[in-house]
Amino acid sequence: MKPPDRPFLIAITGAIASGKSLASNWFRSQGYQVVSTDKIAHTILDDPDISRKIRDHFGDGVCLEGRIDRKLLGKVIFSEKRHQQWLNRLIHPQVFKEMDSIIREAEADYLIFEVPLLFESGLERCFDLIMNIDAEEEILINRITARDRISESEARLKLASQLAPVQKARLADVNINNNGSVEMLEVQLKELFKNLPYYDFRRVIKPGDLIQA
Repeated sequence: MKPPDRPFLIAITGAIASGKSLASNWFRSQGYQVVSTDKIAHTILDDPDISRKIRDHFGDGVCLEGRIDRKLLGKVIFSEKRHQQWLNRLIHPQVFKEMDSIIREAEADYLIFEVPLLFESGLERCFDLIMNIDAEEEILINRITARDRISESEARLKLASQLAPVQKARLADVNINNNGSVEMLEVQLKELFKNLPYYDFRRVIKPGDLIQA
């Protein structure tokens, strides 16, 4: 039975270039509300206070025309784990607050979040259903090099910066294979779409409760 105070919460996650955005776009085409946590984070990067802290920590090398440049920042944080961890500690609390706000204001029966760093952030406890988009490693590497126009070694560094795809697959409730065509992906999503009413509500905590003082 649907709780009276919130929608059923679904998370779409997966490795870099696995096809999370394709899945998100498909759900949007079916009339579902889908929220990208990456887009929330990008908005937060433009906050003057956040921007200042990033410049103070990393220097002007992550800026372009006076603003934080996500590509330049990405090169820095993918190079060293400690840099990524520092940035996550700065950005994630703000992202979690915004997620809570969106959930409180949602009126639909289902609400979907695209969360690339779901398990890395401990957000798996905040959702009723976790859907992992999966693909073979070499396919992921080929997609990353083509999409980002980077070398294979750089692509592998990006992939290694996140939890291994095999671990994400083990932790997820549903795994969607995206080794093939968009049509094959959509067939699996349609099957999941039909089964959504049969999943149980189970969220343990709210995203905002992960914020540490």
